[in-house]
Amino acid sequence: MKSISKILLITLVALVLLVLAAIAVVTLLIDPNDYKDRITETVKTRTGRELSIPGDIRWSFFPWLGVELGEARLGNAPGFEPETFAAVKQVEVRVRLWPLLFAELEVGQIVLDGLDVTLQRNAAGVSNWDDLLQPAPERAGEPVPETGGPSPLAALAVAGLEMRQARVVWDDQSTGQYFEVNPLNLTLG
Repeated sequence: MKSISKILLITLVALVLLVLAAIAVVTLLIDPNDYKDRITETVKTRTGRELSIPGDIRWSFFPWLGVELGEARLGNAPGFEPETFAAVKQVEVRVRLWPLLFAELEVGQIVLDGLDVTLQRNAAGVSNWDDLLQPAPERAGEPVPETGGPSPLAALAVAGLEMRQARVVWDDQSTGQYFEVNPLNLTLG
């Protein structure tokens, strides 16, 4: 009996060391900042909007594996002012490692620090987020990818959302309503 428990303990330690080694290799070999251009191009292709990421993207390790994104800005829809729809000073997203092995994504609390969003509706009733809710049209003759296949994830769980020092503006020009919430601190779990 002692030999079986010893074998299981050695196997568990080896598995933990393998996971830690994989994390070390990934973080040493992959710089998330190398993907900024690809991310901004994908956003431009899918939404038609400009995404600017002047801040750094960094790995985080403890207690979960994740990324921390510095300053980022998403452009507004054509015909709306100001030119920025949403901006954020910092974003933190972390995932648990073990569930990833079973195609499950367990996200910790998503943190949005310094979020600034301007929601607008013009006199014709068109909002500056309508285009984000619709599927991207075909661009330059490329077909829209089908999404009818099975999802690569078996499950998705998000522990919560925390917004710190957020500012949200609602400007409805069709009714003349204007509201601003500043600062908005919110924690959902």
